[in-house]
Amino acid sequence: MTDTEGPFPHRETGFALVLSLLFTGIVLIMVASTAASLAGGSRRGGVDERRAFQALLIAESGINSLPRKAGEYVRTKPFTGSTVAELQIWLTGSSSVTNAGGLRGYLAATAPATGNAVSALTALTATTFTAQSTGTDGQATKVVLHDFEIRPRLLPPGLRPNSGIISRPRIQAGGSSSVTTEFSPAVTTVVGNNVSNGSTVTVPVASTAGLETGDYVTISGSTYRVTALTASSISAARVISAATPPSKLSGDVGLVLNPVTTALPTVSAAGQTVLHTPTVTSFRVGETITVGQGVSSRRATVQALDAAAGTLSVTWVAGAPTTVAEGTALTRDVTAMSSAGQVTIEPSAKNKQNNFYGYTGGVKTNDCTTNTSCSGSDNAALAAASGSEFTRLLLGLTDAELNDLVPLTPAPSSPLPNNTNVGILRIAANDYQKFFKSNSTYSGIIIVDGVMTSNVTGTTIHGLVYFRDDVEGTFNGSATVYGAIAVRGGALNVNNVLSGNLSVHYDAVTLQQIFTTASGSRQYAPVAGSWRQH
Repeated sequence: MTDTEGPFPHRETGFALVLSLLFTGIVLIMVASTAASLAGGSRRGGVDERRAFQALLIAESGINSLPRKAGEYVRTKPFTGSTVAELQIWLTGSSSVTNAGGLRGYLAATAPATGNAVSALTALTATTFTAQSTGTDGQATKVVLHDFEIRPRLLPPGLRPNSGIISRPRIQAGGSSSVTTEFSPAVTTVVGNNVSNGSTVTVPVASTAGLETGDYVTISGSTYRVTALTASSISAARVISAATPPSKLSGDVGLVLNPVTTALPTVSAAGQTVLHTPTVTSFRVGETITVGQGVSSRRATVQALDAAAGTLSVTWVAGAPTTVAEGTALTRDVTAMSSAGQVTIEPSAKNKQNNFYGYTGGVKTNDCTTNTSCSGSDNAALAAASGSEFTRLLLGLTDAELNDLVPLTPAPSSPLPNNTNVGILRIAANDYQKFFKSNSTYSGIIIVDGVMTSNVTGTTIHGLVYFRDDVEGTFNGSATVYGAIAVRGGALNVNNVLSGNLSVHYDAVTLQQIFTTASGSRQYAPVAGSWRQH
């Protein structure tokens, strides 16, 4: 009997099928397990990637909010230092970047519950620092760094004041007060007498402070365009020659305040003439100016201004010049006093008409022909510029913009030292004598907020003093101002009385240099190309 003939024939039938199914099942289980593992890993990788990206966004938010936050902080805690150590203290409260305080402490106190996380601020130089921001989401952490530069915030370009005293309320001048105008454009002097006159020159000077490349200056009767500067020399190209030029250059170096920068070979008397000048924002539509100097000068009325193009359009009052050379001066008329109301002089022996004079057409002119008839009376521009518009007319800013540029400075424990340059300083009126002491000299732009209750006494100020409120009785005392005083005041029919020995000398060159260089609070700008991940 064979194997197939017993009670269990064909015992191995179907074994291969079972084995095949078993193997297939195992393979499917392995495939499913691998797929599940890959899917789980992919999900975990996606979550990790999403968290890492979220952490990077959080770190970035800290960096991006820094300029705004620094702007908020500087309003109450301005940075006034000039060294790396002083900047580090302002940033963190001490030399350690981990110590809460300073700007770092302010950032921590004002940060949202999640997100913004500036973790370190490190001074690099006296004007630059690195901000490090750390973002965390779950187990993901990202650190980014960016460098920032501290820059001064300057006034808009343009020298707008054109009176020794500018007041919306009426002006009543009394006592021994005087307001005069000085046209002394000298900014420095030539050292020695060894430079030969020529079309291009390099002149040693006492100082180049207040000058910039591109300015126009006068030396020995000729006008030059400044092409380069060092601390003690001026390189320049002659654009207008003196009628009888000397062989050697010497004497004062004068600044051309409002120069024509593009020559006009021919000028038509008909229609409007377009003049190019970098100081176009100094002028006002409707005012009459003098183009050129001396017997060849001409009078013109400003018809239109284009700040973007740097041009003003004028019509000629009594005949046009045949040409206008590069470097020709555009001179504004200046009055001693100007008001939206009446300007008068008290009829006293001490206070005479010749104590108040300006310049018209470049010629010294008494402001007042009688005690009640003064050329600065009833200024329509001042009458129309109430409140914040008066500030814009004076400084090119609204009140809100000025407040943002210049935070209110708390009164110091002792007055500022003699010969202090205050830049742009904004103070409360009652604190005036806490800042400035008698028999001392200061320079800059001083904004006085509130009603003045103490006299401006015994100080000498080079620059502008701007009173932004009702200031009756402000000008009693012996103050001397080389520049200008501006008074916004309240009602136009209130008299601003000048008394005592107040002396104001309108000096356009001093004002121009101070307006160009004086700065308010600092701004914080990212340094291009410095972003990086740690």
